[in-house]
Amino acid sequence: MDKIPAISILRGNAVFRNGEDYEPAGSPAELVEKLGKRFERILLVDIDALEGREPQFSLFQELSEGDAELWLDTGSQVAGDLVHPFVTGASAVVVGTKSMRDIDAYKLMFKVSGDVVPSVEIRGGGLVWCGNEPPAVAALLEHLKGLGFSKMIV
Repeated sequence: MDKIPAISILRGNAVFRNGEDYEPAGSPAELVEKLGKRFERILLVDIDALEGREPQFSLFQELSEGDAELWLDTGSQVAGDLVHPFVTGASAVVVGTKSMRDIDAYKLMFKVSGDVVPSVEIRGGGLVWCGNEPPAVAALLEHLKGLGFSKMIV
């Protein structure tokens, strides 16, 4: 099991969640540089994209010029959403259950790229799921494993 630090980015700034609010956490470039010295990969979470605003692809392209692998979560929901993150330099695109509406979308995403990493978010003992009927956590993990995913974030 690997530990992967995550940097949440909102409107071009690194932030951390303080209750319902976001507080400044420093420069994304400085944090990526600092964490890149200690970790092989870093997860960048695009809060703007997750909240339905324009993704911050130009910033991510700048950040990808460092040495660390950048994994990027922009709230991808369908296979077509994977193109821009990879073009900006992402080594992997993280696809969280909090953005998914359909379990079968993972199958299409895996066909597009083996560098898609499912993120299974659990809160209060249950799966955080965007769709109508969330699958059971164990069933989802088995399904993802059966599709061929070898990496997952939980």
